[in-house]
Amino acid sequence: MKSWKKLISLALVLVMALSLSLTAFAAPNSGVATISVNNGKTTTVKTVTLTDGMTLYTALNNSFASMNPDWTDAEDYYTPGVYHKALLSLDGKGSTPVGAASGIAAEAWSTKNPGYGLVSVSKDESGTITGYNYVYVGKDWTYKNADGDIWVYMDQYVLQPGDEITITYSQQVSYWTATTPKLSAYPYI
Repeated sequence: MKSWKKLISLALVLVMALSLSLTAFAAPNSGVATISVNNGKTTTVKTVTLTDGMTLYTALNNSFASMNPDWTDAEDYYTPGVYHKALLSLDGKGSTPVGAASGIAAEAWSTKNPGYGLVSVSKDESGTITGYNYVYVGKDWTYKNADGDIWVYMDQYVLQPGDEITITYSQQVSYWTATTPKLSAYPYI
């Protein structure tokens, strides 16, 4: 009887030790993520089985290949010389400048860069221009997770188990101020 108790104790210790070590053998990024693509008219939803380190770029190419994702290389703003994949078009829809047709007020709309406009200029006491206030209006693809907009390129965003990513084609409006003009002639963009 003593031998049986020792044998059972030893077996339980072994089972417990093995059960604690199982997570060490699991893939660190296994699980699924849900990706929804809304092209402005219809929404396509797919559940993606994740592999370790899978990016949104890889998932879109693999799971939404029928929507023909097209990419361009975009230089990293913070690290010149480093390039990332930026979504150029999906499901036949790409960046479409809207500009003045949006009805958004601007002092002037660019004839060289469709969709871009000069809202106003800032001047100091002497009348010297110190800032250029710009607007861009266009239809573009954006993407976000449950926490909000994702501010990295799709090839930088590593999907996590349980992620719910929404990719949407819609009109975007962006305002910004620059201290130097984009172009030297009015409307400076």
